[in-house]
Amino acid sequence: MLYSYSQVDLNLTLSQNRFVIMFVERMQNLGYFNRPASTLTYLFLLTIAFTIFGINLWLAYRGKVSLRYLKLTMVGTTFALVFAYPFLSSDLFNYIFYSKIILNYHASPYTHRALDFPGDDWLRFMRWVHGYAPYGPLWLAGALIPAILGFGKFILNLLMFKIFIGIFHIINSHIILKIQSQIFSNWYSLLCS
Repeated sequence: MLYSYSQVDLNLTLSQNRFVIMFVERMQNLGYFNRPASTLTYLFLLTIAFTIFGINLWLAYRGKVSLRYLKLTMVGTTFALVFAYPFLSSDLFNYIFYSKIILNYHASPYTHRALDFPGDDWLRFMRWVHGYAPYGPLWLAGALIPAILGFGKFILNLLMFKIFIGIFHIINSHIILKIQSQIFSNWYSLLCS
């Protein structure tokens, strides 16, 4: 989670708090201006993550993973990811801007691109400024919820979208466990013991 802040867009100020600013500047220095150290750090963290994943798979195979453990790790990782910077995907910034097109500009992201609003400050964080929204209308309608709760503030929008997506991740995980319990009742009974 902390490493993700090494990739914060150089145009983005996440906070006015001097401690947050100092932390993000140090991490950006690592990510943008010290690529060899950043690469080694990233590879080290990936190795740890895949090792933990492998251990969890082995424990699950041996029947040593409880349902409670699965739920706690799912909620814990979702919570951590809510506060991580989304450095491996720019989709989140697109969701935010498409919602802004609807709410602030009263236009459709299917007929208007982000580039059609050149004076908007949030345009600096977009990656697909030339394209129209590729997402379905149900997603765009749902994305208005965190956008409204963001009260027009970029950082609050970012946090609300991450919480919104995190809630759906938890719901999806719960549904997957329920489906697995019906398909693999023996496996599920091992988890509950």
